[in-house]
Amino acid sequence: MPHGSHTKRPFAGPKAALAYLSRYTHRVAISNRRLIALNGRRVTFKVKNYRIKGPDRYTTMTLDVGEQHWCCRRAFHLYQIQIERSSARCATTLGTDIMTKFPHRRQFLHLAAGTAVLPAVSRVARAQAWPSRNIRMVVPFAAGPGIDAIARIVASRLSELWRVQVIIENRPGSGGNIGSEAVARSQPDGYTLLANGPALALNRYLFGRLPYDPVNDFAPATLFCALPNIMIVPNSSPAKSVSEFIQLAKARTVSTFASAGTGTTQHLSGELLKRMAGIDLTHVPYRGYPFLLGDLISERVDAGFLSLGAAIEVVRTSQVRGLAVTSVKRFPLAPELPTVSEALPGYDVSTWFAFFAPSKTPMEIIKKISSDTAVALSDPDVRRKLEQLSVVVVSSAPEELAALLRSDMEKWGSIIKDAGIKLE
Repeated sequence: MPHGSHTKRPFAGPKAALAYLSRYTHRVAISNRRLIALNGRRVTFKVKNYRIKGPDRYTTMTLDVGEQHWCCRRAFHLYQIQIERSSARCATTLGTDIMTKFPHRRQFLHLAAGTAVLPAVSRVARAQAWPSRNIRMVVPFAAGPGIDAIARIVASRLSELWRVQVIIENRPGSGGNIGSEAVARSQPDGYTLLANGPALALNRYLFGRLPYDPVNDFAPATLFCALPNIMIVPNSSPAKSVSEFIQLAKARTVSTFASAGTGTTQHLSGELLKRMAGIDLTHVPYRGYPFLLGDLISERVDAGFLSLGAAIEVVRTSQVRGLAVTSVKRFPLAPELPTVSEALPGYDVSTWFAFFAPSKTPMEIIKKISSDTAVALSDPDVRRKLEQLSVVVVSSAPEELAALLRSDMEKWGSIIKDAGIKLE
């Protein structure tokens, strides 16, 4: 039957119809040997695309004559393509004579191109449908101040935006490794998230072995806040600035610094100061801020590095002296404090908190988490609550968070190794 003819001449059977179709498809072979099944009005067969090498060149296709559409199944995904009106017509006899339309070669190629686009369309639709149920947000540390309190503020606003509950689940232990591993092993469907910070970058070097890979097992979504540490000394200390403290350390007048725990960013703030200033100080770790502050006020240690939120009130009430913040720029919530980098150019230590998902989470969902978190952080009430914790709002694209994670790992790896810091 020539192209363009509208003669309603039925074929002898489905094999003849498939042979006809093969004449109007470009470089696609439809062989009678690849006829899989005849089921009423449905013909199932295989096609081979010679432009593709390997097992993917074979595609199972189903022709449903009655409904006049094609179904293309690849890797257990079924896509239905409605055929438009075609000038090439034929009829097959599958029990009864029914008219159906077979596409012209060019139309067939357009339909094939449409099939390739459908997975992208389905991914967009999946992101638009997400979330449809409650989301578990794992905080790998105990409930209380710090990342737990901060994450709860952001999660509350996200619950309102997404119209589902974002449930905080505290999974403390092993410096954050237990909770992080739980997320890394979760389904990559966007319904399990991780709220973590520098520990994700540091633990590879602090622990001998990790049950997860901080780079390959997570999909970075977005930053949601940042804050510096603060260097403090007793009020009786002769050091009125970082430069004076360095001179006292070189003269061995001061010899110790304290932090709230081994391997924390506060500890590493002191180690970085030692390296860059060329001084020797002994680290004194504490299990919490109250004991540290008590010993600092009573002059049992010469200096301390604490989270700004934990120490800013005792500094402003003149119980201790604040020398500097550890960020590269002055902190907007405490602009009266200089930076360590004003005495040591290039010095920069900041604590950041961010959202991660299991690796292989669809990028459309990751981007939605990032953009919706930025919307949540723009809420004045959220900003006010975070500022009360001495935290500034910081958002980012997924790529920027990934770069920050790698940068921190490169920065701290050698410092942790040279200082011989290990955790069990």
